[in-house]
Amino acid sequence: MGDGGWVAEMSGNKFTAWASCGWKLVYINGKLSSLYTPDNRRFDWIRSGDKVTEIREGGTTKLTARWNNDSTVLQSLEFNGRTIKFIRGEKPRIQNIAGKNLIVAVDQSMVELTSASGVPLRDYSFQTDPNLNPIFKNGSRIITWDIKTRTIISDGQWKYSIQPGPDPLANAAIQRTNSKGENEFWHNDTQKGIETVQGVNGIRKTTTRFASGKFAGLTRNIKIGGDAFESIRELYSYNEDGKLLRKQFNDINGRPLGSFTLVESGISNPALPFDSTKKSASDIEIKAEIGNRHATYRLDPRTGILNIVWNDSEPITKN
Repeated sequence: MGDGGWVAEMSGNKFTAWASCGWKLVYINGKLSSLYTPDNRRFDWIRSGDKVTEIREGGTTKLTARWNNDSTVLQSLEFNGRTIKFIRGEKPRIQNIAGKNLIVAVDQSMVELTSASGVPLRDYSFQTDPNLNPIFKNGSRIITWDIKTRTIISDGQWKYSIQPGPDPLANAAIQRTNSKGENEFWHNDTQKGIETVQGVNGIRKTTTRFASGKFAGLTRNIKIGGDAFESIRELYSYNEDGKLLRKQFNDINGRPLGSFTLVESGISNPALPFDSTKKSASDIEIKAEIGNRHATYRLDPRTGILNIVWNDSEPITKN
């Protein structure tokens, strides 16, 4: 039994896998041959050589794939009384050689999807800008790439500035500017444990996480602000096992607004505050302090409902 409740069997060139939810997959010589659904429907993949030509359910063809004469190019798919045709066109192959962009060849690529009557469903085109950087057009959307750095230059109204990280595995810092001069920014420095996100409104969110050790990836604090101000809006505390104990909320000036304290009872992996999807716990309590008021949130693992009790009121139930 593997991850997700799968079990498999190998017999000669046949590989069969079953899922606990009822799905079954059969592979012959490493290629999908049959699929069985939980309600016992069976679909078979019919091939000519290495190419799939039909998918059948019983003796009924559900999908037909038509190829060119040498079976190298898929020309159309037919299913549910519909036909989708794939039209190919020219795509320039560009390389940066000795610092110059050059078109070294012209390849064939899909440029249009059409219905049986010839009505375009999708259209694509491949062009170049004045510097011979590749342009991909998808309908009205135009994307330009830098062939030397292999990074995006523009996407519609957005122009990109991308600063690569210090090593190949590091995230690049990405800033983009729209036609109104508004900026967006994202960078996640995993070595320092700092992720920065800024929207067009100029508001910046900085999330600081533990960068190493057994707490690696856990949030330490979240700051919100802009160029003129920044304050810590959320603070997190953990026990020695890395389980969340306390989450504190601050106002725009960094002053405490309230906090939530997790009280464990028979749980090995407690849910975060307000996470009603974790229903395996026998009991979860969250102590809340909001202003000068106190409340207790208890998660019912059978229903996933948080039962809220204020110190000065009757129980309140919220989903």
